[in-house]
Amino acid sequence: MDLERFLLAVDQLASLVPELAHLLDPSRVPPTSWSALLERAGALRRQGGRLSLVVTLYGPTGAGKSTLFKRLTGIEVPAGDEIRPLSRGCAMAVPPDWGQPAMESVLPGFDLRPLDKPERLRQEDGLGLVWYRSASNLGGEPGAGADSPALFLLDVPDFNSLELKNADRAERVLRRAEVVVFVVQGDAYADQSVVTELEHCCRVAARLTVIITKVAGPGKARAKWNDLLDDKLVRENLKWRALFQRRREDGRTQEAFLRACPVYAWPFAENPDLADLVPVSEGAPSLASQLLGLDARRVASEGLLQAGADSALWIHELAQVAEVSCQERLRWRESVDADLARAGSAVAGQEFPLGRTLEVLMEESRAGQHQVFRWVAYPFNRLSAWMQGGFKVLSDTLRAAINRPGNGNKLAHREDLERKSLGRVAQELLDTWRDRWPAWLEKPDSATCHRATAILLDSPLPAPAIDWEGQLRQSAREWVEKNPNWAYMLPVALDVTTVGGVGLFVLDLGTTGGLLTGHAVVGTMGATGLVAGGAGLAAMLARMADKMHFRGVLEAADKSWREQRSREIATHLRRYLLPELLGAQGTAVDRLVSFPLDEMRELAQDLMRKPEQA
Repeated sequence: MDLERFLLAVDQLASLVPELAHLLDPSRVPPTSWSALLERAGALRRQGGRLSLVVTLYGPTGAGKSTLFKRLTGIEVPAGDEIRPLSRGCAMAVPPDWGQPAMESVLPGFDLRPLDKPERLRQEDGLGLVWYRSASNLGGEPGAGADSPALFLLDVPDFNSLELKNADRAERVLRRAEVVVFVVQGDAYADQSVVTELEHCCRVAARLTVIITKVAGPGKARAKWNDLLDDKLVRENLKWRALFQRRREDGRTQEAFLRACPVYAWPFAENPDLADLVPVSEGAPSLASQLLGLDARRVASEGLLQAGADSALWIHELAQVAEVSCQERLRWRESVDADLARAGSAVAGQEFPLGRTLEVLMEESRAGQHQVFRWVAYPFNRLSAWMQGGFKVLSDTLRAAINRPGNGNKLAHREDLERKSLGRVAQELLDTWRDRWPAWLEKPDSATCHRATAILLDSPLPAPAIDWEGQLRQSAREWVEKNPNWAYMLPVALDVTTVGGVGLFVLDLGTTGGLLTGHAVVGTMGATGLVAGGAGLAAMLARMADKMHFRGVLEAADKSWREQRSREIATHLRRYLLPELLGAQGTAVDRLVSFPLDEMRELAQDLMRKPEQA
């Protein structure tokens, strides 16, 4: 795979991965390898064709990092047996021919400043502040030639300092460095913090060198190192064994990588000399020669790939966690949708659109009159006295109910009845949801629930679409064709269209118990039918419907109205009740469910393919 494709994958993942990690857990901290990938890829883009390597001296307090830095570079920094911490800043030795703009391409995002005096390193500073001076040689050996890599050697604060910011400063440089020189004193080689950071370095470094300081000689250093490798890291009862079996990008385990890294001993001395820094293995080159002999192109590529491969594993793990979370959120959202659908059905099921149904029935009856006139001769005055009286009573009752809605006549303005029902279902929904609120969402308190209900009830109700009337009109036309006599007489005898606003009124069918608690809606048109016996508007309408054979029209109206209005009310509840309860969490749930996990996995696969340096 070409390098440009690798870097393009990094660029795309740089926006996707942090977003997903935040959606899953805002407190989630990405692994060092991910940050290292971003640091190294960014530096590689900015450097262009001029190759360089970042080398960091990394280790615990008192190991001798700063002393080693002084001996290697000749740059004065606080070091030795002094009050800790010796430094709060990072010191960097740079090749003499590199200006600050070029250095900024190597360490993008760092605040680079010239080191004019050692005391600068003691002062408080930001995490990205690096003090630099040029060094013409490394450990007394000539610097790199024109075709050799430029080395940027950094001395960072202790990773186990009591000042946490120092550890953060060291960590940031570690993320950028391709080469790590791990410096540890002999009596701390098996400390938990040391082994933890050593594994950390094995995970992100392209090259690792270990220096064991303050020992009696190479033999002692070798013994301690062998004890770590052959005992401490392989014991089954210690967690280190599993950690060091993690595989690197080249297929080797971290344990194998650690066993192959160069190891040096720097015996204890009052005034340590660089000449005393010797390899544990005979015939190995000096530290300076080893660093200067690195193949920059190869090491930079390995550093990028190692960070990429380890990041890819983490990204795949993150995607698996996201899939499980998506399923949880989808199940929760489906249960909420089911609750909203039931709530919509409860509200719509409490009303029958009597006013508009009668209007449509009249309209279709009048539309068919020009055909009825041809062969129907049944004057209204020949109707039975009961029918004439029934029409008059029904008309008068309708007018009275509309003029005085809610006065025991079960006729109500649709919006008034729906708002009343919405208040009840909202409370029942909130009680239900709070009892089974998912752990991954912040549970709304009483004040939030109160605000959500207020927003719902203050919001304009959705106007019913006219779609439901289609089935009603079809049923009404069929009734007109089958009952031409009644169709002719109905508009004359029962002209409710002269009553202003009749279409806005609904018949209150009433409920028993809570709207969402499973109790049946009483008097529903389609389920139990209108009861013809008894008194009142509903009973009167039932008798008229049975006599004139238009009960089917009413049932068609009831069915189509419920189906449509249920959906409209459910949508209204979703739009105005949920947002206040969820806040920004609702948007996060939607984004997580729709997150492009497959695309992210494909990009992560690109990180596992070795890039070829252009």
